[in-house]
Amino acid sequence: MTINSEIVRAPDGDKLSGEFETLALGAVIDVKDHPTYVHSKNVAIYGVTLSKNLKFSDDKQKVVYQAGLLHDTGKIILPEEILNKPGPLTKEEYALVKSHVNRTVEILRRLPDLSGVIPAVSGHHERWDGKGYPKGLKGKEIPPEARCLAIADAYDAMISKRAYKLPMSPKEAEKEIMRNAGTQFDPEYAEIFVLVSCPVLALLQGIALE
Repeated sequence: MTINSEIVRAPDGDKLSGEFETLALGAVIDVKDHPTYVHSKNVAIYGVTLSKNLKFSDDKQKVVYQAGLLHDTGKIILPEEILNKPGPLTKEEYALVKSHVNRTVEILRRLPDLSGVIPAVSGHHERWDGKGYPKGLKGKEIPPEARCLAIADAYDAMISKRAYKLPMSPKEAEKEIMRNAGTQFDPEYAEIFVLVSCPVLALLQGIALE
């Protein structure tokens, strides 16, 4: 499912720091791998919606939105045959895919106006139980913005079609988010996302609620 970015907009206020760089990197991602570009836009929208429901400050909402757009930038360096592989990845291939987080951080460090989003981007694959990557951060060691993105990223991945899987329904994905609350995800954030953010997004998008 693709969320309409005209329905849920970026946080109001001043322009985002590094807006030109964000647009430029987005264009590169789109050319390299359009599904990743669409996924990144969706993650930004899901993430900023959750951050609003959690009453984040405007500045933190902007970080979540921008980090969502940029969180998979490092995948532009990875071979397309691995990103779009229809079958299971080997250990070596999975390690390469996991490297996209540090590759993204390396790219963003070269663009000073985007330095503020690095903690959120770096932490979006960390887990509440400390079993994530790349640093193995646990619980509230993970930046709040990254905890939002972890949920948004997983949710969009679950409801999206990939070369290696069929999409889940939104309701199935919501159940998975709750099933992994307290292990993969911040339990408070997961509950707010499922109980508040998802119904708001569904209503705005015109999806029938069960």
